[in-house]
Amino acid sequence: QPPEVVRRRTAEYLRATSAALGFPARQGLPRGWIVNLGWGVLPQTDSAAARAFVDTVHGFTHAPA
Repeated sequence: QPPEVVRRRTAEYLRATSAALGFPARQGLPRGWIVNLGWGVLPQTDSAAARAFVDTVHGFTHAPA
C-alpha cells in the first residue's frame, strides 16, 4: 500500500488501541509498549511503506513513564 495509506491506517490503529486500553485521547500508549509487524516484512514489501509504519509508530505521542 502507498505510504500515506500506511500512515493513516497505522495512526488509526494506534488511536483505537490506546482508547480501547483506556488511555486518554492524544496521550498515546505508555513507553515500553511494543507495536510489531505481525508476521514480519515480506521481501516484496515497499520499503517506503515499511518506513511509514515505523515513523508513524515512533511519532505517536507516548504517555509519561
